[in-house]
Amino acid sequence: MPAGFDAVVPIEQVEPRPDGRVALRAAVAPFDHVRAIGEDVVASEVVVPALRRLGAADLAACAAAGVAQVEVLARPRVAVITTGDELVDVTADAPPPGAILDSNAVLLRACVRTYGGEVTAAWRIRDDERSLVDAVREPWPRPTWWW
Repeated sequence: MPAGFDAVVPIEQVEPRPDGRVALRAAVAPFDHVRAIGEDVVASEVVVPALRRLGAADLAACAAAGVAQVEVLARPRVAVITTGDELVDVTADAPPPGAILDSNAVLLRACVRTYGGEVTAAWRIRDDERSLVDAVREPWPRPTWWW
């Protein structure tokens, strides 16, 4: 604040005059609309907690505290594997008798995205131990299992 001044008047409380000056619509007391250094956040206070997904308000709080850069973690990369000989893709036109639409794959992929992750591969495999072991051990992605 410039020397010799002790208050701030919000623009909503002034009325412009034709001569370039303004008229105040309300009385102004010393230190109205003035915040002292450290009034919002003191030096030892946490502005944004660690390990949370940063939103617009978090970024604004960092900027207000003079923090122009923050350290972030990479989004988790996730492979979704569903198992079951009875599972068929949810887009199947006419699932065979006894088939189950693979809604869990849809749910898991959506959960990963909702919580900030990235689905890098999604497989539906046969319902046997060997297929599961192979799926986990093989290099990713395996295009023959991709859907």
